Amino acid sequence: MATPSSGTISLLDLRNNLGRTTDNDLGDYYKGGYSVGTNVGGAGSVPTSGALDLTDFYNLPQNLSYSQGTSPLVTSTGNPSNNPSLNLSSYLTGKQKSTGNTFTIVTLPNAGSFWAYYSNFVTTFTYGTAQTFTSPSTGGKSTYRRIKYDGGNTVDFFCYYSGSSTNYKESGCYLSEIRY
Repeated sequence: MATPSSGTISLLDLRNNLGRTTDNDLGDYYKGGYSVGTNVGGAGSVPTSGALDLTDFYNLPQNLSYSQGTSPLVTSTGNPSNNPSLNLSSYLTGKQKSTGNTFTIVTLPNAGSFWAYYSNFVTTFTYGTAQTFTSPSTGGKSTYRRIKYDGGNTVDFFCYYSGSSTNYKESGCYLSEIRY
């Protein structure tokens, strides 16, 4: 859910959509702070200091979409892939960084990977709960993506494509979306 995209916006809208559970003022919502991480989708107009206006917060947060070339997390194309990590703290809102709230990560295979399927793998995590999700294997081959979340601010990816009949072909994946 996002703040209104036009018209009247209130501190309650900010609290409900971006975080904070107590009385607050606009100073709690500078970009790069707890409620609006530096990389939160749509936060480009939110200042890091100085004057703030409620209109700076229209339509926040917005889902983030990436290509393989712009993604903040890309595994190597090898078999198995490397196991890179991403610190999510700057990509999440204060609301999402509260125990029990959720965020969604979507991955796609890298270009040049030889996956049995080229599809999104959508995983929804609950902040404060360590979770690991593994995509279904397809075509009778051991091909999968594993997304692991530590329950705090770190997510890591691992991709695997195996089987002697596949000549252990290349694997790799990247973060294609963060959904709020």
